Amino acid sequence: MKFKNINILTACILMMSAGNVFGATFYVAPNGINSNNGTTITEPWRTLSYAESKLSAGDTVIVRGGTYNEYFTIDVANTTFKKYPGESVIIDGAWQLPASAHVLTSNSLAYRGMIDISATGVTIDGFEIMQSNGRGISINGNNATIKNCKIHDVDRQCIAVLADNFIIEDSEIYRGAGIVQYCSTPYSASVCRSDGYGDPSTIIVRHASGGIIRRCKIYDSYNEGLNIDNFSNQVTVEYCEIYGNGKIQLYIISCDNVTARYNLIYGVDINSNGKPGYGSGIYLNNEAQWSKADSANFYLYGNFIANTSTNMLIAGSTGRTVTNVLAYNNTLVSGRTYNFMCNSGTGSGHVLKNNIVWGGLTSAPASLVTADSNLWSTAPVSNLRGGNDPAYAIPLLAKESGWNNITTLSLGDFALKPESPAIDSGDSSIGQTYDDILDVEQSSSFPASSTLLDQDAHGLGWEIGADIYSSFSSNGQASTPPAPPSNLTINALD
Repeated sequence: MKFKNINILTACILMMSAGNVFGATFYVAPNGINSNNGTTITEPWRTLSYAESKLSAGDTVIVRGGTYNEYFTIDVANTTFKKYPGESVIIDGAWQLPASAHVLTSNSLAYRGMIDISATGVTIDGFEIMQSNGRGISINGNNATIKNCKIHDVDRQCIAVLADNFIIEDSEIYRGAGIVQYCSTPYSASVCRSDGYGDPSTIIVRHASGGIIRRCKIYDSYNEGLNIDNFSNQVTVEYCEIYGNGKIQLYIISCDNVTARYNLIYGVDINSNGKPGYGSGIYLNNEAQWSKADSANFYLYGNFIANTSTNMLIAGSTGRTVTNVLAYNNTLVSGRTYNFMCNSGTGSGHVLKNNIVWGGLTSAPASLVTADSNLWSTAPVSNLRGGNDPAYAIPLLAKESGWNNITTLSLGDFALKPESPAIDSGDSSIGQTYDDILDVEQSSSFPASSTLLDQDAHGLGWEIGADIYSSFSSNGQASTPPAPPSNLTINALD
């Protein structure tokens, strides 16, 4: 009994030393008053900024439905702001807030957001953020989570991440990056913007170590959709739908160890801004401005990419190389100029295996890319031909034509027909780790009605391309899919 009491006392001391572990719950509402106690739904506070000033670590703020015209900083650790169930919370900058968003500093990423996160362990759940004069959300505190949000129509980035171990999930993020306030011709932003800062992206991840962006829709940016850049490391982008962005859909630049898997990426002629929306699909680069000699280790698999200016592009230059890009089981359709391109300035160690490449030009210098077991619709450049490639053929996908003038795509459009030459034609010797990952089916929150199909479900062998379950399948059986894998990175693919 004495031993048991000591354990209870020890547990109490540990909980006290950790701070307010369970935390209190407070309420904010448009009809609230900041002089209320804020602790009950009948006596809410009025403003989010006032609520934040009263929090302790571990507290939660429940926000009632309505529109809030304010911006604020969260500097209390392990706090949560979330909407009241069934109600709509809008944080609207009305193109006036944050008031100091465009004050130039020595740090071009010092622009304010409607919500600035400076503490660790902060969660934002269920807000709509719009018409910011700066950013939507700035994340400068580690271990932040943004989920179930809608962030759109902002002048800078919808989300800017400059912190480690972040999660952005189940959110809709669109029309970011210089929408109306400072630039009538967004594609020459560095010329026409009054502050001289050009080409912002809808989401930017910079100097981040560890993080994941999953099950999000990222679209219709004036410039770039999602940027992972500037010495970031161990970041994963998965199960996202990225489309209609003007310059680039997914830009991976001057960083290391990035995984992009099971994303639906495509271009459209004209996006909702009335501008062209077919910037490059997945673009890997190492820009001289970041002073990083080599950018290495990228895992691109299971991605569905169509109708962008170049569906997959690996670039580099002397002293600024990109090495070890492993691209397995992707489906690339109708690149407007190039379907796959690797330029002569980049590093070596690239592998292109088990991919469908239908339409568009190809380009790669000798010795930089090892290519094999890919299904080409027409003969690629000689440096990309592999000894185990099937005969050149159309891959026989569910969608047979019209890829160059699409407005929307679903995963079902990429499904293999049972007579597809991609079935049982791939190389299965790529390693058990990769096999296990490919065999994971995705939950209903994947941004389309289809689910990923096990590689051996069409027959006895390994498929080419980012195969999905299809009603065309001769022997594939639908099943209740498990949750997506929770790991942020994967082992190097052999």
